[in-house]
Formats: sequence, structure tokens, C-alpha cells
Amino acid sequence: MIFQGILHEYMSGVLGKVISLPIAELADFIVDRMEAVVQDLIRTMPKAIIGEWIVNYNPLNRSDEAARKGTLRDFLAAMEERIQTLPLTAAARTELRDVVGLLRKEVLSEKPNPVLLRVLKGHLEAVPELRSYLRQLKLLLT
Repeated sequence: MIFQGILHEYMSGVLGKVISLPIAELADFIVDRMEAVVQDLIRTMPKAIIGEWIVNYNPLNRSDEAARKGTLRDFLAAMEERIQTLPLTAAARTELRDVVGLLRKEVLSEKPNPVLLRVLKGHLEAVPELRSYLRQLKLLLT
């Protein structure tokens, strides 16, 4: 859980362009911080604050629908933030945000329409700066 929190916050910083370190340096930093946390846990042996059920809990587990939908919401919000920084007209950025809104509605629906998903993703694919997001989205949806 600690690692997930650290990773989430630093990756949000990278996606939001708040952190401008090379990924390799950031990865080394995160590994160093996790080693420090583990060493501290070994040294102090604190009392657990969460039950043992956490050992088998995985918020990215596809069977946990609420967690999956939360991850998709966060991801699409990051995509919208990226759209805001694109060197496009305000109208073009608004259109792209609208497309992401429709995409969000569709991927979070009970039964997403695969044709509509392809059309929406195809529209976003035309923007080179969003292609890496679409690759990530594909991984989240499979």
C-alpha cells in the first residue's frame, strides 16, 4: 500500500509535468525510498494497522470493479489535464475534452459499445501527444 501511494503520487507528478526528472532517476529515487521504508519497518516492527486481508488485496485486480473504474476515472482525468496543456485553440481543446468525457461515460457504462469506443479513441489518436495515453488506456481496458 505504501509503494502504491508513492508510485501513484510520483507518476501523477510526472504526468502533470510537475516532476521533470528522467524516469530512470525517478525510479532509482523511488527504490531508495522504498528500501528506507522497509528498513524502518524491520527496525521498529510497528503494530499493524490493517488486517492480514491486505496481503491478498490488489486494487488493480480486474475483479474489483470499483477499483478498476476508479483507476479509469483517474487516468482519464490525467488525459484531460494533458489536453489543457496542448498548443491548440480553445475550441479544439474543448472538443478533445468532450471526446474524453464521452469516452469516460462509455468505458464506465455497464456494457460499453465497442464501435463507439473505437470511434472515440480514433478521434483522440489524431493528436500525437495523446497517443501514449491511448496505449495506456488499451492496457487498462484489456
